[in-house]
Amino acid sequence: MIEKKEKSTNLKLAMDWLTRCQEITGCGGLSAYYVPILRKWAPAYPETIGYAIPTFYNYSNLYSENKIFEKRAFKMAEWLPNLQNPEGSFPTWALRKNEGTAKPVSLD
Repeated sequence: MIEKKEKSTNLKLAMDWLTRCQEITGCGGLSAYYVPILRKWAPAYPETIGYAIPTFYNYSNLYSENKIFEKRAFKMAEWLPNLQNPEGSFPTWALRKNEGTAKPVSLD
């Protein structure tokens, strides 16, 4: 378990960025990336949610009085199973956005 320490500016900025990545998608997931020159966000990307959920929970437990980050983690956890195909795979985000069908992939 992470010990509670004084919140650094960099950590707060990182969590603010991840929050923006979630807000921009409108689905609960996190945007895959941002292209500054085009000012465009990519769609939500399922693979990194497994890393983001514990990050949001840990941050919430250490620093968030109102548990908003815990709620955000829960939103991610609700979003991910909705993407899952009947055989258990997940569609790739790029194909899901640009084509009518998606090829299944496994997440490691």
